[in-house]
Amino acid sequence: MISKRGRPGLRHILYLAALVAVAKNREFRELYAALTMRPCNPLKGKQALAAVAIKILRVACPGPRATLGGRTRGAAAGKGVQGGRTPEPANV
Repeated sequence: MISKRGRPGLRHILYLAALVAVAKNREFRELYAALTMRPCNPLKGKQALAAVAIKILRVACPGPRATLGGRTRGAAAGKGVQGGRTPEPANV
């Protein structure tokens, strides 16, 4: 959900991008249709557009989970992980 906190200009741009994506892109149109027509807890139109906007944001700006092989930066920091790779286990 896009709350009313944060930057209103960014929310507006994401909402407009979601409108265009649903109108022009097949994958986002299918996502919108799935969200609005699902049998359990279907979303209303603007709620589904907000979900599409969040999906656009996740696709456009992948977070640290995408860059560190599923681990967040906090989990990788301070545990001897260098360069995003896990150290080899010691032979005991």
